[in-house]
Amino acid sequence: MRRHLLPAPVSAIFQMCIRIVGGMFIWITALRFDPYCVPALVCLMFAGGSDGVPVEVALERLAAEEAVVPSVGVGASVMGAALAEAGAELAAVDDDVAEAEAVSSQDEGADAEAGGPEEGEGSEQDQEASDEPTTWVSCDFSDVRFSAEFPQGRFGRCERGDDGRLILHLEPESTPINPSPWHAFTIESDEPRTIEIEIRSEHARTRYRPKISLDRTTWDVMDFESEGSSQFFTVEVGPEKIWIAGQELFDNNDYQVWLAQLEERYEHLQRIQLGRSEEDRELPALVHYGAGNEWLLLLGRQHPPEITGAMAMRTFVEALLDTPVFSEAFLDRYNVLIAPNLNPDGVAGGHWRHNANGVDLNRDWFSLEQAETQAVDAFIRELLDEGGELVYGVDFHSTFRDVYYTTPGDYLDKEPDFSFDWLNMLAAAVAPNPVREIPAANPAQGNFKQYMADTHGTHAVTYEVADDSDRMVIDLIATHAARTLMAYMLVRPLPDEAD
Repeated sequence: MRRHLLPAPVSAIFQMCIRIVGGMFIWITALRFDPYCVPALVCLMFAGGSDGVPVEVALERLAAEEAVVPSVGVGASVMGAALAEAGAELAAVDDDVAEAEAVSSQDEGADAEAGGPEEGEGSEQDQEASDEPTTWVSCDFSDVRFSAEFPQGRFGRCERGDDGRLILHLEPESTPINPSPWHAFTIESDEPRTIEIEIRSEHARTRYRPKISLDRTTWDVMDFESEGSSQFFTVEVGPEKIWIAGQELFDNNDYQVWLAQLEERYEHLQRIQLGRSEEDRELPALVHYGAGNEWLLLLGRQHPPEITGAMAMRTFVEALLDTPVFSEAFLDRYNVLIAPNLNPDGVAGGHWRHNANGVDLNRDWFSLEQAETQAVDAFIRELLDEGGELVYGVDFHSTFRDVYYTTPGDYLDKEPDFSFDWLNMLAAAVAPNPVREIPAANPAQGNFKQYMADTHGTHAVTYEVADDSDRMVIDLIATHAARTLMAYMLVRPLPDEAD
C-alpha cells in the first residue's frame, strides 16, 4: 500500500486531538524545547535508540535545561502532529495518490529548475580572473547602455524596436536545453529617463520574474507583463548602475567567500578541491571527518540559475553545523562532504543549465564524461576504498514548486523507508507548509539520485525549491530539514550493530 506524507489538514486534526488529550506534559515540553526537538525525541523513543554514544549524548542534552534552543519560527502546535505521526501510519489522500503516481512516471526534474542564494558578504571584492566568463556581452544605444560583462551576466543580443522599446533577446548556451531562460544585466544612462524593455526568449517561455537591485544585494520583484515568450516592463534609469536579473545573484566568488567563512568558523572543517571544471575552475568543497566511516553527501548548483536551491543548501549546511543538541552528536559520528558549486563554468557564464561542454551535469552521472561529475565520483570511490559507507545524499535544485524526489522504498534493499520517514518528520516540523514527496526511479537517466541508487545502493533526495518561494520560508524549511535529518540519522543503528 502506498504511504504518504502528513497532509496539512490531517496534521491540524491531529494537533487538535493531541492538545485535548496530551495534558500538561506536552505543554511543558512545548515551553522547554524548540519544536524540531520533539519529533526527534519521539523518533528516538519509538526507535528504541542504540547503545552508541552519539544518541546518549543527544538525549542527555535534550533533557537538560541548558539545551533549550531559540525557535526558528514554527509554533509549538506542530508537536501534536509530530507525536501523532510517530505512532501511526496515516491514510493517503486520493488526490495526493493520483498526483504522485502521475508525476513519478515523468522525467525527474522535467518541470525545469532554477537556483542560488542572495548576494553574500564579500560580493564587492574583485572577482578572480578564473571567474570571468569566456564571452562578454554589451549593447550601447548611445543614450542607454546594457551590459552582461560580469560573472553570471547573460543576454544574447539587443535591438531597438519600431516603437522605441529596447529588446533584449535571451539565447541559451547550447541546444536542445531545458526551458529555463536566464538573464542578468546592468543598465546605465547619461541622463535620468524612463525606458521600456522587452525580454524576449527565442527558445522557451520566460521562467523567472525579473528582479531589480541598486546594489546587487537587495532585490525586488519588478512589475511586468507577459505575452508569449516575452516579458515587458518599464524602468527608471540614470548614471547610477542598476541590476536586473531573473533571480538574486550568487556567483563563484560568493561561494569562495562563504566557504572561507565556514572554514574559519568551524575548525573541524577542511577545505579541499574536488578537482577542476572543464574550463579549469576550482570545484571547491568542505569536508568534516567524524569518528566513524559513515558519510552524508551534500551537493548543489549543478544547474546555474537555480538560486532558490542554493539558498536552501546554504541554510541547510549552516543548520547542520550549528544546531544545539544535535550538531555535536551528529558530527561526532558522521563524515560530511559539502560540495555546493558543481558547475562553476555555467555559473560564470550565466548558463541556463549546462556546463562548458553543453552538457546537463545531472544527466551525466552514469556516463561520467564531464570533469565535474568525474571529480565527485573519484572522491566517492576513494572514500569507499578506504572503508567508508555512503548513508545518504542530498542534491539541491530549484523548479516551479517545492518537491522532494526520492528513490522508491522498494527499489533498494538498504533502509527502504529512509527518505519517507525523514520527510514525515520534516512535514510535522514545518506544518502547515506542505512537504511533497515524489518517489521516482529513472534507471535510464543519469541524475545524481539515480547514480546513488544504482551505483552505490544508497538513498538520496533531489531537494527542489520553488523559484518563487518566500525567502524566509526557504530558510525555515531548510533549517528544519537539516535538524530532522540529523535526528533521524542519529537513531540509525551503528555499523557494528547493523551487521
